[in-house]
Amino acid sequence: MSMLARAFATGAGLLIGATTASFVPSNEWWIRVLDFPRLQIAVALAVVLAACVVLVSRGRWRTMLVAGLALALVAQLARIVPYTRLVRPEVASAEGCGEGTRIRLFIANVEYANRDSRDLLAMVAAIDPDVVLLTEPGAWWQAQLAPLARERPYTVLQPQEDTWGMLTCNSMACIQRLLGPATIPAIVTPNSRSLPERFGGCVGPPFSPAT
Repeated sequence: MSMLARAFATGAGLLIGATTASFVPSNEWWIRVLDFPRLQIAVALAVVLAACVVLVSRGRWRTMLVAGLALALVAQLARIVPYTRLVRPEVASAEGCGEGTRIRLFIANVEYANRDSRDLLAMVAAIDPDVVLLTEPGAWWQAQLAPLARERPYTVLQPQEDTWGMLTCNSMACIQRLLGPATIPAIVTPNSRSLPERFGGCVGPPFSPAT
């Protein structure tokens, strides 16, 4: 194998390996992080594939490289295309959204080490959302944001000191629960037959916010 072929094989191996790893059903961060740069990996695959076809001499190695790169590129595109304009949206755009038929969300990363909650509280007060979802809160942030939980009593409070904490405060009657391992929490609203008329969700008693 020539030096050029070895270089292409190394690059192709890294890209194919990253693509393969991204499809592994694991919650390990070093695997899941590969879900994010799919577009960049796809572009790199296309560039290396084209260069391999043009620059590498014909033979078994080039055939293997081209086949592996092409398969990896197809796999990446299969995950990318559904989020482009090439695919018809599953949810139609609303022509209008009256006051009684809409929900206002506020989602923010508070940054665990940040110790200035005033700006965030001011933003929430100005926007007055129905649902507040915050990521990275620790115990300090939970204490600072207690007013949000009092105003929106349907809560799931999962402060953690490892930047994986989550906190949600909901003004609508809605059961929420944690899902997944305690180290990497996720908050879900199970489907139910008892739905609030305006928005949907599960009716249940409010949680008492911890302070």
